[in-house]
Amino acid sequence: ESSRVLKDGGVMVVIYAHKTTEGWESMLGALVDSGMVVTGSWPIHTEMKNKLLGHSSAILGSSVYMICRKRDRSDLGFWNDIQSRVKNRVEEKLEQFWDADVIRGGDFFISAIGPGMEAYSEYDRVETYGGDEVTVRDLLQYIRGVATDFLVRRLLRYVSSGSVDKEGQFYLTYRWTFGDNRVEYDDALRIAKAEGVNLERLADRDRFIKKGRKYIYVHGPQDRDQIEEVHDMVDAMHLACQMWEDGRGDDQIGKMLAKHGYSQSPSFWQFCQGVSECLPDGNKEKQWLEGMLMSKDQYQDAEAIGDDESREGQMNIDFEDSGSS
Repeated sequence: ESSRVLKDGGVMVVIYAHKTTEGWESMLGALVDSGMVVTGSWPIHTEMKNKLLGHSSAILGSSVYMICRKRDRSDLGFWNDIQSRVKNRVEEKLEQFWDADVIRGGDFFISAIGPGMEAYSEYDRVETYGGDEVTVRDLLQYIRGVATDFLVRRLLRYVSSGSVDKEGQFYLTYRWTFGDNRVEYDDALRIAKAEGVNLERLADRDRFIKKGRKYIYVHGPQDRDQIEEVHDMVDAMHLACQMWEDGRGDDQIGKMLAKHGYSQSPSFWQFCQGVSECLPDGNKEKQWLEGMLMSKDQYQDAEAIGDDESREGQMNIDFEDSGSS
């Protein structure tokens, strides 16, 4: 991190994106403790492209520049009142970044920190109505949650994010943020917490999360053994891709998706499309998804035919029963 005094007495603070979570908390906490108020912020790319492209794991390429000024601050602010201001300001800035397509991946979350700090830094102390202090760590977690929800809604084309299960939201956010790269555990954990996902439990159950000593791997359908049970949208998507790759018929894939309630679900199909769009050309998971998605209508037709046959059989049984009585 670095800082520079401006002509009007303000201070420009630069926080580098590759800092650890503890580093972010320490720096921002010191900023608040010094009596500074954040009056403006913006992200700037600070890493060379060849360094980013040549790295086997996900790293951040932006840093946050914040303009801070000494101003009279209120002694106490209540989180219940400040929360909506933080949310609105963060979403306003993210909307600008999204429309301009200037910030992507993990940098998208980093870019939300400055706007989120503005209202919070206007007070010496922020508390809930119950008297509990809202720390910088609490603020950062809330900002990440706001940014994650914003991202998921955009990737789902405004399909209700609540109609996609928490595992699916985590998977979609991870793919958009990190692609198919491995990431350090803490980076994955921050997304998991924002989505309400228990990262340890997923890893222990040998699902799509693989945990190493230092890194987390989020596996695609090509990296997993044959899926035997479907627990969530991610499993259903991966199994459909595996069945497509194995040359299983449209009727089999359609019945599998229908069995788990996904065949006619717009949210499921938009989830699959969103994941595909997050991945680069040439990526194997993207290829499998695109191939599977091409037969979406056939899967849904196969379910409809199966339902008609089932109803017809039931009608015959009822008719025969009534005739024999």
